[in-house]
Amino acid sequence: LHDALPISMRGQRHTLLVEKPGLGRTECFFPVEFSGNAAPGSFVSVHVSGTRDGHLTGEILDEPAA
Repeated sequence: LHDALPISMRGQRHTLLVEKPGLGRTECFFPVEFSGNAAPGSFVSVHVSGTRDGHLTGEILDEPAA
């Protein structure tokens, strides 16, 4: 079940808490590697497009407010 959940999250929009540039976590704590700029501690919306090395991968849909 744990392995199936990230696959089922592909194609969806998720809000991430950014931990460091290029890496954040979903509300259910899955790590997501993303492209785009976001400061640690900010929240961003990401389109999850795939998986790689135990992480989800995606792209930021909107840049965080300054």
